[in-house]
Amino acid sequence: MESERILESDVLRVVIDPIAGGKVRSFISKKTKIEYFWQDVERQHKMVNYSTHDMSGFDECFPTITVDKYRSGKLKGKDLADHGHLWQDPWECKEEDGAVVLFKDLPEFECSFERAARLSNSSCLRLDYHVKNYGDEPFTYLYSAHPLLATTPDMRLHFPEGMQRAFTYVASESTKLPEGEWTELTSEQKAIMARPYALDESVHIKLFTDKLSEGKVSISRPGVRESFCIQFDLSHLGVFISHKVDLSGDGTFAQRDLLGLEPTSGAGDDYDLCKASGTLKELLPGDDLRFWISLSLEE
Repeated sequence: MESERILESDVLRVVIDPIAGGKVRSFISKKTKIEYFWQDVERQHKMVNYSTHDMSGFDECFPTITVDKYRSGKLKGKDLADHGHLWQDPWECKEEDGAVVLFKDLPEFECSFERAARLSNSSCLRLDYHVKNYGDEPFTYLYSAHPLLATTPDMRLHFPEGMQRAFTYVASESTKLPEGEWTELTSEQKAIMARPYALDESVHIKLFTDKLSEGKVSISRPGVRESFCIQFDLSHLGVFISHKVDLSGDGTFAQRDLLGLEPTSGAGDDYDLCKASGTLKELLPGDDLRFWISLSLEE
């Protein structure tokens, strides 16, 4: 498409779509020909809510993930949209020193959101973020990356070294995870999550790690001499796994396996959960938030 921007090396081909809410649409290994992002190719997109828009690839979620209302100050009672306010509209785009720089102003919150994407080397996409509160009141937020990854039955998930404790937002019985509480993860629970798409029964999980000392998660496939790795300097990781589950209730997702490995600022998808876990964040007037996420291929 004319709006798309491409970052390319002899190892990677990355497609960014400013018109589609700043989406990183595609991440392809030239060596293995693998498309690592899930592609939403069969649906009619109504843009009514997040699940009815084109969910391909990597979207950005800010200032919340679930539908909510703002809780304080002059914005109190303002609606917070499904998966935030960044995916619905085009972003401004410019190319600068080899980077694709995207910008989205959110005047209703007196905040701006900028992301610069560049290939830091031939096998790594680096995303540098700059969020600014230009209002006169503190702004409460949570941020989450939302990459949906392509899955295969034999794929393996490799979780962060420090992932010993997690808050389980929702989980099917097959995971042996208690819902709605923090729990120390057993080796059995980690093993189920490491190979969820090899199971015959349905699996459904959304959980959040405790604060991580190192932000790194990856996936690999037996027989493929590369792994897909996400690294980040945010404090938490959200893990979303759906296998043989009809999420929408109308059959749309019944045969679609979904995987989200989501670097995030908080342990929760909404203000209440993040507040309860002490991970709800605040930007003071005039303050800037800067962080980075990288997506890479490793041998």
